Amino acid sequence: ASQEDLAAFDVIEKFVSIGMINCTMIIIDIRWTLPFHFCQTAVLTYFRWKLIGFANMTPILVWGSIVPNLCVAAVMPLAVHVMRSTIAAKLDSGDASSLMMGFRQILRGVCDGDFVLDPRTMTIVDDARCLERV
Repeated sequence: ASQEDLAAFDVIEKFVSIGMINCTMIIIDIRWTLPFHFCQTAVLTYFRWKLIGFANMTPILVWGSIVPNLCVAAVMPLAVHVMRSTIAAKLDSGDASSLMMGFRQILRGVCDGDFVLDPRTMTIVDDARCLERV
């Protein structure tokens, strides 16, 4: 294979890795993305070694093919954990009220009225002026 082929493959491989990290951020399900990443890594590594030539492989080339993909695979669960922890912390903290306000804004655009009930006493909490319109 020519140097241009290897350079083009390197660029494509980097974009595929970036795409896989983005896919992890969007899907947030490591049970799906991690096996897909390992399959993708196996295919990309095979084609890289095929371009170089199996007879021309050296330990540094093997190391350079496998380690970056393992690093990406290690970042994926860490990113998912951080995202899930951040979401859980926001729900548990005072940001839950801002989340509730966001949901109420959406409901106001779709429904005629909205109100919040206290789950223990089943009484209306906060502002319920919208019920006057209904």
